[in-house]
Amino acid sequence: MCTSLQLKAKDGSVVVGRTMEFPTLMDARLVVLPRGLELHSYAPDNKQGVTWTTKYGAVGIDAFPNIEPTGYYAWTDGMNEKGLYVALQYHPGTAVFSSPDGVADDTLMSAIHLSTLVLSTCANFAEVRAKLAEVVVWPYVLGPMGMAPPCHFVFHDASGGCIAVEWDAGEMKIYDNPFGVFTNSPEFTWHTTNLRNYTHLSPDNPAVLTVAGQKLAPFGVGQGMQGLPGDNSSPSRFVRAATYVATAPEQADAAAAQRIVEGADRPNGGYCVDIWHHVRGANDLEMVKRLGGERVFAIQMNDGALVQATAADNPRGDYKTDCLVARVPPGLGEFDCAGFIRVLHEMGVAAPISLEVCSKDLWEAPPTIAAQLAADGMRKVLRAAGVAGSAT
Repeated sequence: MCTSLQLKAKDGSVVVGRTMEFPTLMDARLVVLPRGLELHSYAPDNKQGVTWTTKYGAVGIDAFPNIEPTGYYAWTDGMNEKGLYVALQYHPGTAVFSSPDGVADDTLMSAIHLSTLVLSTCANFAEVRAKLAEVVVWPYVLGPMGMAPPCHFVFHDASGGCIAVEWDAGEMKIYDNPFGVFTNSPEFTWHTTNLRNYTHLSPDNPAVLTVAGQKLAPFGVGQGMQGLPGDNSSPSRFVRAATYVATAPEQADAAAAQRIVEGADRPNGGYCVDIWHHVRGANDLEMVKRLGGERVFAIQMNDGALVQATAADNPRGDYKTDCLVARVPPGLGEFDCAGFIRVLHEMGVAAPISLEVCSKDLWEAPPTIAAQLAADGMRKVLRAAGVAGSAT
């Protein structure tokens, strides 16, 4: 079972989240792909399929490190330096990939490599559609699984656009996804049609109804959502996610994230606390404290200027560009990185720290130099916070 959804904030920023509820542990790991790598997928009879050179840096989740020969770029999730995101989700009983018969080997590929291909070569949906038209995804049998993993894909871009990609009777189909939500089987168009069964749902309470001269008032708050499915089937999760997204108020702070996580009520759902969005948002450490340390699952660190430059004096003034190119290693900007880490430590957070330094200068630097600058800065911040060597 997998559910993904997209939320948009008032300032135009886009947040995408998903659950990963595969019934077995997948030994997944985080992988970073730099530009300039030569990669390939598979054709039948152990032949080489599609080959490509990575054009954009990307980070993703390698879900099959112990059963996939390529070892590090069979991704279920990922995002590239242009803000393009992809998620592979299970699609049993519905996904039927294309036949490789009569198709040139150099156009064939496995679905487990599609995420990496797109993220490392495409910057926007026009390029995604063009790239997908160049390849044929065939039913490559993945090792110990003994089958071609039945799956479909959802793509989000930095502007908030969303498309779904599926295979039906051997034909790839691409759909615009204005709802920004995605689950599992059956096909995407079935889910969107099914939403018409729930047009009565509303975040508002029903009005008082007069029948036979008697006023009938709702018993309490929330009756506008009566009939919202509560089970964990794929159709119900799609309806629930679409309803939550459609009725969620546009907010851009930790309190909004807290309400969503608590509403989802999944034991494997929590918060990724990102100092950039904390500072650019409410910048309220008291709000962060109220999240609860046990539900903080990841920390993302970087640094930057306290005040975002405006377009009049800096071409990086818009929020999207500011996010993607104006960050610097921790300790080299104006954020209170040490104070931020100290608060998380006091909350009992024991989550891994990742460095998300989206910087034009670092993108152009050799990967080893960029990694060293970011790591050195983070170590200094940890020492300044007095938590160096601790779990946080």
